[in-house]
Amino acid sequence: MSPTGDDIRQDLERVEKLIASLSRSESSWTEDTPDNADAASDLTSAAEDEAVLEQLRERRDRLKGQLGEADG
Repeated sequence: MSPTGDDIRQDLERVEKLIASLSRSESSWTEDTPDNADAASDLTSAAEDEAVLEQLRERRDRLKGQLGEADG
């Protein structure tokens, strides 16, 4: 059974909330780190967060496309 327009809208809303949440948390962790190990750890976390954000953005774009097809 293929998803309905309402299902797609709900999924799209969840994805957009996740993107907003991750974007806010990304900007809030910018503080001085006490040593290089912490700095490296923060860089790794930032790279992982960015990868997740990119996947969420791609999913959002796919959902918008599906929504256009469902509404069209």
